[in-house]
Amino acid sequence: MSAPAARAASITAILLVATATVGQAQVGGLLKKGKDAAAGKAVESAAAQVPPKTVDVLPCAVTYDQLDALERGLKAELDAAPSAKKQAEDRQKSIESEQKAYEKAMTDYNKKSEAWEACRDRIENDPATEKKLAELEAKSEADRAKAEASMDEEALEAQAKRVQAAAERVANGTATAADRQTMADFQAQMAKMQQANNEIMATSAEAGALTEAQRERLKKCGEKPVQPTSPSSLGWSPERVLLETGAKAAGMDPETYKVVRDCAIKSANLRLSSKNPDADRTNAKLNEIQQTLNSMRSANVPI
Repeated sequence: MSAPAARAASITAILLVATATVGQAQVGGLLKKGKDAAAGKAVESAAAQVPPKTVDVLPCAVTYDQLDALERGLKAELDAAPSAKKQAEDRQKSIESEQKAYEKAMTDYNKKSEAWEACRDRIENDPATEKKLAELEAKSEADRAKAEASMDEEALEAQAKRVQAAAERVANGTATAADRQTMADFQAQMAKMQQANNEIMATSAEAGALTEAQRERLKKCGEKPVQPTSPSSLGWSPERVLLETGAKAAGMDPETYKVVRDCAIKSANLRLSSKNPDADRTNAKLNEIQQTLNSMRSANVPI
């Protein structure tokens, strides 16, 4: 082999290694003229000379339909490459503008939130209201304890039986003065219990009225301020623009598209053996994807 031929073979080998190992090219070199364009064509030519390897299964799980959708996405990336850098810059400026607006909105929100919380704190922790509610609660507990003390279930049950017997004697005209006293005592006991219950209910109603009045005063503080939504923190790059462009064309979400894309890049120079029933159309699609990838490399589009 002559010296020039040997040098050409060496250059081709280097380009093949570079093609297999370089993850993503710098987008600043999109469609550059001169030697970058020439280098891209050399990469495409070198990659085309590598014969596909036959395998029984692909190294990652991917369906034909996903490969078909990916092919549309890759072509969309190739078409969008010339304007990707400007799109990324424009979107990044938009994010920065949104961030400034968000920071201003947060300053306003914090002021309103502090005023709202201070207003509610004054009302909810009003000393006079708290003191009155505490007094009513103590009175209610005392009334309840007093009522429970006067309600001995066994004594009431025994008294009820005596009253029932006395009432029967009154009805048949054989009642004595003791029977009438038994009934009078029972009525007095019931009246006492009813009075205790009324006092408990009155105390509860007074406490409820105080709480309701407090709620009405809280309305004057207005609705709770709503915290503004933070804009996306993701920065825009040409690679992201192309990824989302491709995902949209493929009808996938960006994350799924990236997984399928990475799988296809690994499999582009592979061909399924005849053992696989879907080999023919899958291999045809892999061939199309390989050609598109070569075109992207030639145009210095990030792979």
